[in-house]
Amino acid sequence: AYAFLARGDASTRVALAGAEHLPQSIIHHRALHGSVDEARAIASRPELDEITIAALVDRHDPMIDRLLAETMTLAHPWRAIRTLIRRAQNDKILARIFLDRDDLAFEQRLQLFEAASPAQRTAMMIEIHDHTELLLDAPVVKDIGLTTIRGALKHDDLESLFDALAHAFDYKLHELIIRLSHPDGAMSTLALLASGLSPAEIRHANRLIGIDACASLRPGGAEDVIEQLTQETALVLFHALLGQDRMNDRVSRQKAREGQENRQENRQEIRQENKTDNAAPAPITTEADHVTAFVKNVA
Repeated sequence: AYAFLARGDASTRVALAGAEHLPQSIIHHRALHGSVDEARAIASRPELDEITIAALVDRHDPMIDRLLAETMTLAHPWRAIRTLIRRAQNDKILARIFLDRDDLAFEQRLQLFEAASPAQRTAMMIEIHDHTELLLDAPVVKDIGLTTIRGALKHDDLESLFDALAHAFDYKLHELIIRLSHPDGAMSTLALLASGLSPAEIRHANRLIGIDACASLRPGGAEDVIEQLTQETALVLFHALLGQDRMNDRVSRQKAREGQENRQENRQEIRQENKTDNAAPAPITTEADHVTAFVKNVA
């Protein structure tokens, strides 16, 4: 494998993707400093440690993110998963990869509601009622200002409506406008329902925003949101969509507990490897050392 690593061509990527028993020092080095193609090859490996995953996530490459979402274990490391799920809110392909996994936590799945299929959206809206812990810990809307929202509706003032909602959810106005303009009206309906408006007021607001009446009837669209959710459940779901840290912190704590035993086992394995390396007369710790040793053996 070392001969292929020195070539810097397609054979190098094949070795990085599938060669067994590659030293972690080489994998770490190529994940950090290798070409994008080499980093993508590493991301396709079935087993990666936390350091390598963190290095790959820091590359900010969509293809690497998608490869990691397909191959890595979601219970560990949770920090990388949190980062990738945030990116998935703006990357539909990445979101769909996560949503197709069976081991995605429900609260993480909620954060990807916007990119979910109609069937997946419907399932989330039904299941959220069973998660009483979410409802008990429902976020509080900041100075919801229903009078201001209703005043904007009364005067058909779209700008004032967006301003009031951005203030209520403590969210950047331009980003909120993008989210509320989703064609089927599901996102705008979530925000309006969470703010306490009635179904009639929500439909009026959706017409003002420009939501197509036919599109709102699609499965998982505006009308489904009105029928399936209460104000409390809509509030939980909309806060998840906005990427509130409350959701991420809860999942992070859970994943940290679940992964603690695995991390301890990994540390023991690393210590054992270090002992073995220290016992060797000429320890090899870097990629350059491995290549030099290979050349000497060939000679």
